[in-house]
Amino acid sequence: KTQTREDTAAATMQAANNEQVSAAPTECEFKRQGNAHFAAKEYVKAVAAYNKAVKANPDNAALYSNRAAAFIHLEKEVKAIKDADMAIQLKPEWAKGYFRKGAALSALRKWDEAVEVLKKAAAIEPASKEINTLLRDVMKKRKEAGGGGKSDS
Repeated sequence: KTQTREDTAAATMQAANNEQVSAAPTECEFKRQGNAHFAAKEYVKAVAAYNKAVKANPDNAALYSNRAAAFIHLEKEVKAIKDADMAIQLKPEWAKGYFRKGAALSALRKWDEAVEVLKKAAAIEPASKEINTLLRDVMKKRKEAGGGGKSDS
């Protein structure tokens, strides 16, 4: 079947419309912006970008993990734990969610809970220097504190 000029024009217009639609910022673009803000230590801006990315794709565990990291730097550990929990729920076989939760719990000086979560992360990714270093540090701080740290009661 040969295309007529009208068919070709319609196809060209459709392609142009598709390009315009994809020109709107996407989850990947918002994530890239968030990562750039995070690298620049602009954590509030990073959270705002990750918020947009999560809105675009609420099923991406990495977005929650990244936002959790930004929340930790903003000393909003409770929000970080919620995001880490969401990352764990979405991707339970991924160590990073557990790592983020462990880091937030550590910042709250909840040593026992942090150790427990970081051990899960280490079991998933035993070769991770980042996880093992934090786990070692938290275990040392727990010992220095003479116990498990703050409790929820």
